[in-house]
Amino acid sequence: MLHRVNINQKWRSLIGLAEPDLHEKDLEILLRVIGLTIDGTSYKEPMANFLNVFARKARSISKEKIQLAERLFGAFFKAAETLTAADFATPGSGRFNIAVFEAVFRALCSSACENDNLDVRAIDGSMLAALKADEKFVAATQFGVGRTSFVQQRFERAQAVFGLA
Repeated sequence: MLHRVNINQKWRSLIGLAEPDLHEKDLEILLRVIGLTIDGTSYKEPMANFLNVFARKARSISKEKIQLAERLFGAFFKAAETLTAADFATPGSGRFNIAVFEAVFRALCSSACENDNLDVRAIDGSMLAALKADEKFVAATQFGVGRTSFVQQRFERAQAVFGLA
């Protein structure tokens, strides 16, 4: 499923890479965001351990739930249709900011995931800019981004800034 999502044109444009990464970093990002969306309440650092545990748990997820997760990515990409790679870029370096994407995806998709639907609120550049200007959010993206408290803080700030809390 993640391999299919990984070739989605909107995903490729958001990440700013036309082709899948040879080292599968893009797949790791997709695993990270869906893992935190489905099972974020059990997140404990380090991120690598969480991803390994989630990947093992995912083997027992029903086919229907996996299909819903794939459609959830599609609903998110539609909700983010006006966003570009620049919206998710780190100021200065211009590189894709995984922590920002993770928080945005999780905030917008958690309710839909919990309720087995595809109701994902649309987001635009101004909403994302407001999040990236939020002092508490920025503080949770500066260093130690995998720290449990920072992962939770980013999620909570994204929900609050987007009016989802």
